[in-house]
Amino acid sequence: MGPVRFNTETVARVPTGLKGIYAIYDAEFSEGSAYIGRSESCIKTRLEAHLNPKSRNGSKSIHMLVEHNHDLWFSYEENDNARFTEAEEIFKFQKPPANRRYEWKPLRDEWGSL
Repeated sequence: MGPVRFNTETVARVPTGLKGIYAIYDAEFSEGSAYIGRSESCIKTRLEAHLNPKSRNGSKSIHMLVEHNHDLWFSYEENDNARFTEAEEIFKFQKPPANRRYEWKPLRDEWGSL
């Protein structure tokens, strides 16, 4: 689904219990995704963590963008192999700015080296 505005109302509409990947976009950043993440249990819970600045599970960079009222959007995709798909997307976008930890290990394991 997506992209749709990233706020509490739209995140509340995400079905509970979906596994997969999600991306958060900043309308002011033309280079693609600001953040790419995954959830192996519930995408909705992860998105809610990014909206809550007191959450330890959200990206500090996304918290800052939320607090400064950036025009944020998100999309998500249900996926049973979220870890590998997240790594592919991070590699494709060449390290989205809010991703501090680059989860490329699944790609190194699959492709041999990066």
